[in-house]
Amino acid sequence: MNPALDAFIHHLRNHRMCATHTIESYRRDIYRMCQFHPNRTPDTLTLSEAKQYIHACHAAGLGARSLRRHLASLRAFWLFLGVKPCVWDAIPSPKFQSALPTALSPLTVYTLLDQLSHSPLGIRNRAVCELLYASGIRVSELVQAKLTDLNLDARCLMVLGKGSKQRLAFFDDRAHGYLMQYCHHIRTQWESKSPHVFITKQGRPLQVRSIQRIVNALGSPSGHTLTPHTFRHSFATRLLNNGADLRMIQHLLGHENLTTTELYTHVSTTELKKLYHAAFV
Repeated sequence: MNPALDAFIHHLRNHRMCATHTIESYRRDIYRMCQFHPNRTPDTLTLSEAKQYIHACHAAGLGARSLRRHLASLRAFWLFLGVKPCVWDAIPSPKFQSALPTALSPLTVYTLLDQLSHSPLGIRNRAVCELLYASGIRVSELVQAKLTDLNLDARCLMVLGKGSKQRLAFFDDRAHGYLMQYCHHIRTQWESKSPHVFITKQGRPLQVRSIQRIVNALGSPSGHTLTPHTFRHSFATRLLNNGADLRMIQHLLGHENLTTTELYTHVSTTELKKLYHAAFV
């Protein structure tokens, strides 16, 4: 089944233009199933064997969200191969309760960011976090950003989002100030031929995992569980609380579907209650 999997991965990368982490998720899910049924091919796998695999995944501790992704990966693979009927279509995707994203207030965000040092690395990390919060971009979009994408004067960044779709992201004066410090006084000291905006002291492009560690460390002293996505959620919620239209937020976040953006209407329930009590209590 490996040649078929290789062809599918090539299709995802070169025709569907999927993000690297999405492609790796597909690869892992399909490879795991292939290892479980090494003597089966897509056209010989039975429904009973497919169910056996899903039960084994569940027994191994995979949650509903992971199982849904597994099924989606396998259905896409079967569809690519043109195998009919698709045994995975006969297995219902498990339901899960969507957790509301954590949104921090501006005061909380800036209090957390003030912990960062004024060392060269601290200024770089501050520029990273300020940009994530001020623009709402994904961490994957941030690490891909190149110097030619950044316009400090106009306070905007051209990002390459999901499906290789470009959009313009904006940032505020705070983020601009730290980006100026980093780009003009820190980055220039680190010898690098990398075209990427954010680099390590050794001149290599900064990776997603490194940013995740930086952000996570920010929340540890105060007990906050922080991820780069926390800044994205907080950005969207702040816009919504200040009267921004959902369509505008959808565009700024790079969401393909408005349904994804509508999740933030639930996050702002606290603000709605405040408005209600201010008017009626």
